[in-house]
Amino acid sequence: RVGQLERRLQRVVNIVTSYRKELRLARNKLVFSSMKDDLLEKVKGNGESTAAEEAVAPLLEAEAQVEPLGRHKHMTVEDMRQTAEQVQASIDAARAALEAASFAVMPISDSVDDDLKRKLRAVAAPHVKRPLIKLGQLERRLVRVVNLLATFRKAIARKEVSSVSKVQAEAGKAVQAHLASKGVAPEALFERLCGGAPGLDEAKFVAFIAGAAQEEGGEAELSEEDLRRLHASFRSKGEALLSKADFLRIARPRLRVVKPTVLTSDLSLDSGKAVRPLRVGEILEILAGPLREEKAGLMRVRARVTRDGKEGWATVAGNAG
Repeated sequence: RVGQLERRLQRVVNIVTSYRKELRLARNKLVFSSMKDDLLEKVKGNGESTAAEEAVAPLLEAEAQVEPLGRHKHMTVEDMRQTAEQVQASIDAARAALEAASFAVMPISDSVDDDLKRKLRAVAAPHVKRPLIKLGQLERRLVRVVNLLATFRKAIARKEVSSVSKVQAEAGKAVQAHLASKGVAPEALFERLCGGAPGLDEAKFVAFIAGAAQEEGGEAELSEEDLRRLHASFRSKGEALLSKADFLRIARPRLRVVKPTVLTSDLSLDSGKAVRPLRVGEILEILAGPLREEKAGLMRVRARVTRDGKEGWATVAGNAG
């Protein structure tokens, strides 16, 4: 019964849609007749128009600004963002100039229906061939500039992810060192930092991590901007506070096993005994490290296997990388 009603309703929708299309075409036909002669009168003198030349200077400015974007290796994320905004402003100016030049050559309002606009353009195009060719060339150059900026923005995103990952690693080491020195669990530390609040705000997070990093004496310098970005990247979407689960992802980061290895009882490979094999795909909760096993030159972490809770040491990088 419901299916029959839905089919009947769809039939009504199809009839209305078809009627609206026919109505639009009929209206466009009438409008086309009234607009065609007026448009042709306006474009007759535009065959040698130099309006496109007015868009050349803004486009050259955009091209000049976009060319150095490939040399961003030593730029900071913030510098890259500012550069992208400057280039975007130049692109917007070039696009506005091209739109103005296009309207000067062929004055068709943007409010005109797309189908009608195509028909009017087709009628007027033979009278303004040279200006349209020039505008087409400029449009293609602008598309190239837009594509180069899009590639640059992707590079910004990649560098930002890399930057956050490095900051997370340093922050994690600082938190782990703090936990070890104070003998407290990360859950208890989170509750203390929140002071009764439902989550950890940015200011308290930044102050704590910066202080813990100084205590730990890490080589990397964690700026306030780095830590604010870390807080923003880890908190849940739409939230201003860092939840306990979010904080634990920093205090006890996780790694996925990508090559079969063995969990051992000690940092040293000589004195450590096998706890259990680690299989590809298993998840490890990092409790300490990475630390270098000096004899073999391996970077190792103390970790807990999430599947069964077994703890021990595992190698995360060899002496050959």
